[in-house]
Amino acid sequence: MQEMNTIKRHFIGILLLVCATVVAQTPSGKPTVTTYKFGPNDERHVDMEDADVCVEAGRFYYEQAFKAGSLEEASVLLNQSITLLQRALELRTKNGFASERAVIRHHLAEAFMAAARLFPNDIRTATAYYRKAAEQYETIIEDCQPVNDRNKETVAEVAYRMAEIFFLLNDDKKVVTAAEIAWTYGWKTWDGDVIGRINDCRRNNSDIGGQLPPPPKSSTPVAKALFPLNVLPDMLVEGVCECGDVMVSGLRWCHDEPVVGTFRYVVGIPLGFVGGLVNGVQEAWRGYPFWDTYSIRAMQGREYPLFMR
Repeated sequence: MQEMNTIKRHFIGILLLVCATVVAQTPSGKPTVTTYKFGPNDERHVDMEDADVCVEAGRFYYEQAFKAGSLEEASVLLNQSITLLQRALELRTKNGFASERAVIRHHLAEAFMAAARLFPNDIRTATAYYRKAAEQYETIIEDCQPVNDRNKETVAEVAYRMAEIFFLLNDDKKVVTAAEIAWTYGWKTWDGDVIGRINDCRRNNSDIGGQLPPPPKSSTPVAKALFPLNVLPDMLVEGVCECGDVMVSGLRWCHDEPVVGTFRYVVGIPLGFVGGLVNGVQEAWRGYPFWDTYSIRAMQGREYPLFMR
């Protein structure tokens, strides 16, 4: 009788183990991210010959790195993510499309950027990771040649990301070169810091970035003399344009988040008008007439679309 009970317990144990194994598998029999474990042998839980599984696992480790309890743990997780994504890229290079490689390279660049931020006091290591990220984006652009309507948005975004990286690397000429590609192919959300860096570099070297919007004018004696004539028209134009911009954006806010969007809409219109008045004073001080203020230039596609973080 005791032997029968022992056999039953063993049988039940084996049955539970089999059930657990089946639950932990995808329909194709490949392990999902729920089966991944932290440790030195993580790769054994991943099918290293399946690019999709490697990407999924790599992204899982990337996200877990931001939840790590220490820099050491975050570093291990990011290195694991990079290893898996590099393997996925290797597989896609042998058998895959340029669009698939672009997605993996973008994930790799994000992982390299995150790894660089783990070393704020180690400039050499951080720089090496930033350069690796830039290399991924440069290769995406190479893969997208010739640029056409299907891939120009990808090229624009990648070039802008490169400009942000070169900004961190203090390579002004490459910032402008990458920004020019982004501008050429219609990137829509420019950060004020990046714009400022581009303008500073172009003031020092006017021969580069000829396709980009010129840096704002500096005030001159003539501009100051015309200031009393320009200031009120400029303030009115900028105020109205800023209100119009808030109203257009507000429709999207109200649709996505009715309560919060309505509040932002009501508050944003007067604030936008006040901001436009301030912008109008600045434009008048620089000598711009009311028909050529920042908002007018932006509507005509002659200014960067500014992205407010």
